[in-house]
Amino acid sequence: VHLQGDAAMPRRVAEYFGFSLQALERAAREGFQPAAVVLYLDRQLYREDPGVFDLAGELGFRFLARYRVLKLWELPPEPILRMESPGLCPFVPLMAGRVEELVVRSVEKITMSPEGQASFHDKRFLLRALSTMAQRLIKDPSLLESLFSDPEFMETDIFFLKGQKIGRQEGRQEGRQ
Repeated sequence: VHLQGDAAMPRRVAEYFGFSLQALERAAREGFQPAAVVLYLDRQLYREDPGVFDLAGELGFRFLARYRVLKLWELPPEPILRMESPGLCPFVPLMAGRVEELVVRSVEKITMSPEGQASFHDKRFLLRALSTMAQRLIKDPSLLESLFSDPEFMETDIFFLKGQKIGRQEGRQEGRQ
């Protein structure tokens, strides 16, 4: 998973293949079909990735590594939103669709998940991760705040509480003036 494009990605994937060659061979012997994927998260930082490293040399030498390139912004969010677990929901706003709607749907999925799928602590963590991902695309802080305004989760969030305290102090100071 990568935020931005990397001109050296084909070489890096080839190196990963080299490091994991024994595991790849064992998986193939056991009937598994090895596959490689590079997932890009950010459309603005993406650089074209050919999905292949091909090095040819003398005496018939050739090293070929192919992998699939996935661009998160081109993928539909429905498969993740239909999953039982909310664990991948923080990535949903980066997927194909209206960002604001995807954030709302992800917040609902996370907050409404039964305790057996995600604890209160897990849900707070997922909401913070979701907020971080959404900030990559939503630059309006008031819109972000409105999308993440669930009091049940925010009242125990130390960042929210600190911001609330600062806001009260600023309000008192303004009132005195």
